Amino acid sequence: MDHRAVVEERANKIRSSMNMGDKGALLSILVDNPPYNNPDSASRDEDVRNVVQALGQFKQASLMEKALAALQPDEVDALTKYIYAGLALGGPEALTLLKWHHAAQTRAGGLGAIVRVMADKGAVI
Repeated sequence: MDHRAVVEERANKIRSSMNMGDKGALLSILVDNPPYNNPDSASRDEDVRNVVQALGQFKQASLMEKALAALQPDEVDALTKYIYAGLALGGPEALTLLKWHHAAQTRAGGLGAIVRVMADKGAVI
């Protein structure tokens, strides 16, 4: 599997959805089929940065909550993994990621999402 090609394809979908302004579709793209266990750290970090940038498009908590309401538990888990990966990269988006973490855990995933993500060593973003 060419991980770089997968990340580039995801980036194109993310940019297209951001340009259309459809936040519901954007969040679905972000959590759909993440490239787990990508051994290429550069493309993995690029994918995380693309997701973090897209999450920054949701400026209001109400938009976050509305988009989260449409996610399945495994999608909330994928989002939580991206949030943690984004926080690990550091940067000015940390506050946005913390807002997403709060919304995802209080409105959608609960503590179960945190436990599942921390315990899941087999599928790392």
